Amino acid sequence: ALQNLFLSLVSHGLWGSVRLVELEFGPGKPQYIAARVDVARVDSYCRGFSLEKGLPFDTAVVLRRSIRNYSREAISSESLLDVLKWSMGEIVAGSRPYLKFGEEYGVNGSVAVFNVRGLDKGIYEFNAKDMELELVRTGDFREKLWRASLMQESVRRAAAVIVLFGDSLLGEVEAGAVGQNIYLNAVDEGLGTVAIGAFHEEDFLEVFGEQRPLYVFPLGKPAE
Repeated sequence: ALQNLFLSLVSHGLWGSVRLVELEFGPGKPQYIAARVDVARVDSYCRGFSLEKGLPFDTAVVLRRSIRNYSREAISSESLLDVLKWSMGEIVAGSRPYLKFGEEYGVNGSVAVFNVRGLDKGIYEFNAKDMELELVRTGDFREKLWRASLMQESVRRAAAVIVLFGDSLLGEVEAGAVGQNIYLNAVDEGLGTVAIGAFHEEDFLEVFGEQRPLYVFPLGKPAE
C-alpha cells in the first residue's frame, strides 16, 4: 500500500521530495501499519513524470510479468546498469526512485554477472550514489548461486542476478519497493525477471560477503 501511494505521487512528479516520517505497527489481527508522508517543495516538483523513461509508465505496469525462462543471448552492460539506476540509484542527489522508509536507505544491491556484454564474469556492487557497478571479485558463480537458490532454473539461465541486501525490518519493506521497480525497468529494457525469496542465506553470504540477502532477481532476455 505504501508503494502504491508513492507510485501515485511519482505520477505527479513528486518522488524527489517524498519521505516517510512516521511508521507505526498496530495491534490486532491482522496487524496494521499507519504511515505519514511528508511532501516538500511541491511547486518545484509538480510538473508531471519529468524523469520518465521511453516506455510509458502505465504500459510498463500492464506488461510486467514474472519470467523464469531466458534465452542464451547476452544482455548489454548499459541495460543492466539502467535497470539498477532507475530501480535504486540516486537519480536526484540523496533520493532514490522510491519512498524513503527511514532516515537512511536500508537496502544495498549487488550483481552476479554471467553473460553481460562489456563486463567480466564476477560479483559487482552497485554504488547507488554514483550509479556505477564496482567489481568485487571475478569468477563464474552461476552453478553455486543456482544451488544456493534451491536449483531454480531461472537463476542458472539468467544473464545476471541482482541480489538485494539489508539488515532491518524496514529494509525488507524497502526491498519490496526496489523489486517492483526492477520489474518495471526490466520491461522497459526488453528483459525479464522474477522475484525469488527462497534460497540458502549462508551460501549467498559466502559469495557476496554482504549484509543479509533479502531478495534475488534473475535478469535475462525472455525466451521465445
